[in-house]
Amino acid sequence: MSPSTRPTLRLSGEAAQKARQRLALTAPKGTVTPPPKSEKPKPPQSDPKKARREAMRARREKICALHSQLAEAFPATFAPLYCGTLGPLKIGIHLDLAERLPEVSKQAIRAFLASYTRAPDYRSLLVAGATRLDLDGQPAGRVSEAEARSAQEASRRSALAHPHGVAI
Repeated sequence: MSPSTRPTLRLSGEAAQKARQRLALTAPKGTVTPPPKSEKPKPPQSDPKKARREAMRARREKICALHSQLAEAFPATFAPLYCGTLGPLKIGIHLDLAERLPEVSKQAIRAFLASYTRAPDYRSLLVAGATRLDLDGQPAGRVSEAEARSAQEASRRSALAHPHGVAI
């Protein structure tokens, strides 16, 4: 069969446009091809590092907001934000917080306490025999020798991991 007598398939409209896209062909000159109706614009690709930084910033803001709320509700136990710490916290204080602040999620309480108790100011207060505080600022136990050693070791590891400052 010669090329001139060979049967050809002719597509028109949307079918032709889809075929051109699949084959990465351009439309013939003089034809106008409307954009396909079914395709939605793709969202721009985001930078994973930027997204992670943004998530960490949002988490930090939530923790700071909860810290301010706790400092206002329990001033004998929690110092205002960026003013250090008042003393070691009672073992199990997360349960007291969940009971007294039911509107705050347990996850938010855990995130706040993790941030608060990992701070160098807090760890420096964990010395053997120091008095722990409950939510009302009343004595609620003492720091044991093992807890004091553990805090010192954690501070040392943190200093080695972050020699130019504290990781936030």
